[in-house]
Amino acid sequence: MLFLRRKESPELKQFLSDKSPLIRREVVRAIYDTGALDSDAGDQLAAIDPAPFPRTVQRRIMAANYRRGKPANAKALVRIAADKDLHISVREGALHGLLRWEDTVEADPVLGKYRPLPKSERTLVSLGNDISSGLKAFLKDEHPPQLVSLAMQLGDSIGLDLGEETLITQIENTKLDSSVRIAALNSLSEKGGEAAEKIIRKMLDAKNPAVQASALRHAWKTTKRKLTLVERSFDSILEGPVPVARAAIEGMAEHMPEVWSIFWDLGNEAIRPEIKLDGFLALQTTDPEMAQKYAEQSVDQIFKLSLYGGDPDKGKQIYLNQGACRQCHKIGKDGGVQGPDLTTVASRLARHQILTSIYNPGAEIAAGYGTSVATLKDKTSVMGRLAKESRDAVTIISPDGKEHVIARSKIETVSPPISAMPPLGATMAPKDLRDLVSYIGTLAGKKGVKDDASHGDEAIAK
Repeated sequence: MLFLRRKESPELKQFLSDKSPLIRREVVRAIYDTGALDSDAGDQLAAIDPAPFPRTVQRRIMAANYRRGKPANAKALVRIAADKDLHISVREGALHGLLRWEDTVEADPVLGKYRPLPKSERTLVSLGNDISSGLKAFLKDEHPPQLVSLAMQLGDSIGLDLGEETLITQIENTKLDSSVRIAALNSLSEKGGEAAEKIIRKMLDAKNPAVQASALRHAWKTTKRKLTLVERSFDSILEGPVPVARAAIEGMAEHMPEVWSIFWDLGNEAIRPEIKLDGFLALQTTDPEMAQKYAEQSVDQIFKLSLYGGDPDKGKQIYLNQGACRQCHKIGKDGGVQGPDLTTVASRLARHQILTSIYNPGAEIAAGYGTSVATLKDKTSVMGRLAKESRDAVTIISPDGKEHVIARSKIETVSPPISAMPPLGATMAPKDLRDLVSYIGTLAGKKGVKDDASHGDEAIAK
């Protein structure tokens, strides 16, 4: 077998039925890890039952089916996902492989090396024809929530019609992630009919706030008697979970805009801080003139609405991907040094100070981080971050990172430091600003700060 492995020979397949478990295990590796995988030996490898093998070998059999990419392989991946005797990572990998059926994958999901997929006619349309019945059976059975979530995504991607019974089962399964239940509720709502109306009414009292909020949005869209939702929406806005309160605001502003304008006019002071931004944004659509008058009360009136209620997870993504924040700021070991280190900023600054530093960074400049220009007596100048001042010298760090220590005797003037940070809050969407403030508000070192609105072998599964 060693000789055949070195030759990457398809004849390795004859050992897949060997009586010795160790031989069978090694031939799986020999075929998968070599060019023999792209021969008929790969087809025979993909067809064997992975259950008797250890996890690393199970992954190879699963990934072989993904690589071969034929109808029989797609069906096999569904069976692997449904097999409760297999390791959960293997089952997840099978569903991820189906979700990526059309993708051009160049790295091997098990070995991690460059190994592009052979050219084929893999399409989600053909995939749907091959796996629809198997996927429906999968979703009718009990499986770990993360698998059901992936299967629901797969069903959406291939346009699978799950049927009312299956969708209702998913919606009512409180063990599932809320995103799965909401996806099922969305699908059932699109179908319409008595069953959809009944489950929407039931989910208005769901214990999960995200599911309840989704049901309320659907109720506003489908219920003909809108007045029946007004009292429920008012109660949610005043004291319900934040996601439900936001759904109530959206629904009222869209379907009964005059009611929302009156509510804001008479009682906006009673709206909780974490949903007040949502209320104001709704007012901009229902009564722009009233919204303008509210905004004109003070320069920072609207910015203040982003103080509470953000999503720190979304805020982290904004920090990482928008505004070039980490070019100048460091969190832990990641980031630049032109601006203050933010690793423990929430232990130094209150929430309102964090907000102000984003929309008006020049209001208060952290010592050593203002940008100044030192004009020398020889008429040259040095511009950069004013890092240090003493009686005898000034230290300026230029944009290229070079440190300039300039004797006071050579300096004619040093301009007052100004913030090099642009007023990002003025260019960001209000909800994005709220999320960013929420994320930075958690950066207090090891202890952290809870936000007010907080509520190899596996490569194929990424």
